[in-house]
Amino acid sequence: MKYFIEQGIKDWSNISLVTDDLDAGQTLAIGTLNKEVRVAISVGAPIEAAYAMVSYYPARHHRVSDWVGSITPGRFADVVLASDLKAAKIERVFADGLQVSEGSNYLLKTLKNRGAPYGRTDAWDANKFSFCVDAST
Repeated sequence: MKYFIEQGIKDWSNISLVTDDLDAGQTLAIGTLNKEVRVAISVGAPIEAAYAMVSYYPARHHRVSDWVGSITPGRFADVVLASDLKAAKIERVFADGLQVSEGSNYLLKTLKNRGAPYGRTDAWDANKFSFCVDAST
């Protein structure tokens, strides 16, 4: 990202940010796409471009922007409400029409949760854990 800033990039529309560089523990500790947005903004990307790089631009690249990538009638979208766009401070998340988080608290009931190591950043065996979200509420 810093390279693009140094080169004076003006059109950010062909840049996408990804989250495949973190394990589950790191994701819970520092976030996913919100972390990528913070990093992009911190090195000088425009705020609007940083958010598009984690939503619309990847959807367009993968040719699924007719279904996802923006809050538009007829498209699928989760809605993230932030109190500070520059810091990517998430206050609430709505998915499938339901509020699923308040701050860092996940609101939906889980059916099973046998000790998944939340907050850990070391490797763990996913086969030892079972996690299911009741989506009927």
